[in-house]
Amino acid sequence: MNKIMKRLLLIITSLIIITSLSVLFFFTSTPSFTGVILEVNKSSIWVVEASAHNIKNKSDDELYEKYKYQGIVFQLPSYIPERILKEFSQGQEVKIYFSGQVRNSAPAGGDAYWVITFDK
Repeated sequence: MNKIMKRLLLIITSLIIITSLSVLFFFTSTPSFTGVILEVNKSSIWVVEASAHNIKNKSDDELYEKYKYQGIVFQLPSYIPERILKEFSQGQEVKIYFSGQVRNSAPAGGDAYWVITFDK
């Protein structure tokens, strides 16, 4: 019985370590883009490299004129929970983990894997 418990503990510990290293590897090796949300749609967000101060209290027309050829429109993955998607707002600072491939368009396009928000 004691040998079985030791083996089980070793297997569980090994699985936890492997999972932790996999998550660490994902978040350190996956390309990321940090910026501010300019526009939120149902399945995408437009993120530009700017400060939240430059985005807030400006009209949509002013923002479009200033940033129309900048940033990346990220297609959001379907596995991000709906409640999280509803929390995205214009002027919010985010870090997007994405495929690393950016489509040539104006603004550019990309496929997001995960989104982290910086609430202040």
